[in-house]
Amino acid sequence: MIKQIKLNDSDYIFNVSDGNILNLDIQSAININSYLDTEVLDFFKKYDFGILKKLYSVIQPRRLHYYYKDFNEAIKNTIDMIKNSDFIEKNLQDIGCITFNVTEKCNFRCHYCFFTNDNLFKRKHTNKSMDFDVIKNSAKYLQNFINNKKVVVNFFGGEPVIEFDLIKKSMDFLKQNWKSHILYTITTNASLINDSLFSDVLKYDMTLAISLDGPKAIHNKNRIFADNPSKDSFELIFNLIKKIKIEHPKYYRKRVAFSIVITPDCNIDDFFNFFNENSDLFLNNLIKIVFENTTGSIARERNAANNFYSKLIDFYKNKILNESTEFNIFDYIFKSTFNQIMNKNKRTKSIIGRLCIPGNSRLFIDTNGSFFPCESLDYYACFGNYRDGFDFKFLKDLIVKFLNLMHKHCIDCWAFPFCKLCYPHAIDQGGISEKAFLKSCTHFKNAFEILFKLYLEIYEEKGYDLLRYRFIGGKR
Repeated sequence: MIKQIKLNDSDYIFNVSDGNILNLDIQSAININSYLDTEVLDFFKKYDFGILKKLYSVIQPRRLHYYYKDFNEAIKNTIDMIKNSDFIEKNLQDIGCITFNVTEKCNFRCHYCFFTNDNLFKRKHTNKSMDFDVIKNSAKYLQNFINNKKVVVNFFGGEPVIEFDLIKKSMDFLKQNWKSHILYTITTNASLINDSLFSDVLKYDMTLAISLDGPKAIHNKNRIFADNPSKDSFELIFNLIKKIKIEHPKYYRKRVAFSIVITPDCNIDDFFNFFNENSDLFLNNLIKIVFENTTGSIARERNAANNFYSKLIDFYKNKILNESTEFNIFDYIFKSTFNQIMNKNKRTKSIIGRLCIPGNSRLFIDTNGSFFPCESLDYYACFGNYRDGFDFKFLKDLIVKFLNLMHKHCIDCWAFPFCKLCYPHAIDQGGISEKAFLKSCTHFKNAFEILFKLYLEIYEEKGYDLLRYRFIGGKR
């Protein structure tokens, strides 16, 4: 599969099989569109020997043929393996991360939160919390499925700090009953953490995954208190962050992470400047950035998101082309994609390798003790509970249905080596859905092509050395 990408006055072809990118001159690009719907060898017949020689080293038609032939067979073989072997059962013997949804209570009502909005596929905020017996019995059942030397236990909500006494009791129980070394994390808005509670965080060496959406005006606009929407949540959390950094610098560097949400109404300059001016707080910490919408209307959301994304691309491109040495928070959005484009070894080559074994890497347990593949798949992908155990048939059906969609739609997709689609992208109320899959696929390919063009623009202006230095590392 060859993907043609037009950029200004240039034509590029991207060879999916080996990741090479070739800039074609105008003559070489003539009629290339007619090639895209034909076999590789037919394409070569349309060109004289000089152009053929130029393209051959990049396209490698024989390798392309076997790439897709092997891909087709790999999916079929993987489906057969899952259906007719104990592959899933064996792979659930070494669960890496378990999330306890200790409460559905939350003292915030963030505008973009799935649990706040009228989302058909998510639960709502309630006053329900997990009973200790649920944690204890779940832990007893799962201890036979944890063969890793290390396992991550994450406490989730709602706002999990509301049930911190339950969390401490649970950590003590897990320490006594599991043989693995346990790394504890808590996903929190941090508004309820005081000195006494933080001393326990230090005692158990917990990682704090703190939600912070940027400067005061941006953060407070979306992250609001349930009982007092006008109350300032930013200062409370930002002061805590600075205090931890000053009083416990080693802990801060090792155990504090940030979850950041960007919405289409975000002021890009203010957002950038805040993180740049406070770079000492974020430079060495794990940061995850996601996009969410808050406008309510699907049409308005799409238009707002597209407009914002275009502005963000332009902003980021200008910073890179000007070789800015500022701390660039937007690197956390673009860097992994650029790294993947440049580093062929980081592209996903296997079939099952691009998908998790549901429950293996991020098992999610709700307040009732039911099991889900991850926190993104609650309610419509339950595959058991601590009373009845894992429903392996459900897991196999989930994977096979997704792989069948891949087999139908991904065989000739140019973006496949970079694809990040997973089960949550293909699910609706009825389970795995082709409609949901294709909608997510279209969105991903469109977004990725925009990033690919951004990569090529930077390449044209500054060359490969800057890209390598900026996104992979090393000397220029």
